Amino acid sequence: MVQRSTSLILEWSVRPSLLDKNHKMKTIITTAILVLVAIFTYGQSMYTKTFGNSKDKPIIFLHGGPGYNCASFEATTAQLLAEKGFFVIVYDRRGEGRSIDPNAKYTFKETFDDLNAIYQKFNLTKASLIGHSFGGIVATLFAESFPKKVQSIYLVGAPVSLQSTFRNILSESKSLYQSKKTA
Repeated sequence: MVQRSTSLILEWSVRPSLLDKNHKMKTIITTAILVLVAIFTYGQSMYTKTFGNSKDKPIIFLHGGPGYNCASFEATTAQLLAEKGFFVIVYDRRGEGRSIDPNAKYTFKETFDDLNAIYQKFNLTKASLIGHSFGGIVATLFAESFPKKVQSIYLVGAPVSLQSTFRNILSESKSLYQSKKTA
């Protein structure tokens, strides 16, 4: 009988520590799940991909649009530039291509915030920008707003007649925003 009561006392004294560990583990798991849910619900995921050595001269590709992506540049040109000694960063703008964000506003400010986040993520102080089509407008406006961050700009098929181009871009952006808002 003495043995039995001793084992009960040992069993009872062990259980609170097990309960504490289980409770701590449940708290950690619950917190992790809540954080992930918040990230996926309120955060946005921006598609980025790099080519080459991060110590080489950085180039950021800005795709056309609105509503397009960097897939063709990624498949045809990015690796070739990396082999020539550049650190190439491609990304799809927020709400476009593979950067899905149902809350995207499609503004230049939002695009500049994302570009600045890329600079921060890859520890860049200065980079060259390749702007294709609408990406050329983004490149020139970003360079105007953040001149110390831009080494050079390469425009590829960028619009020249800005007034009619802006009207078209604003119309397409509004249409894209409204279609995603109602979806």
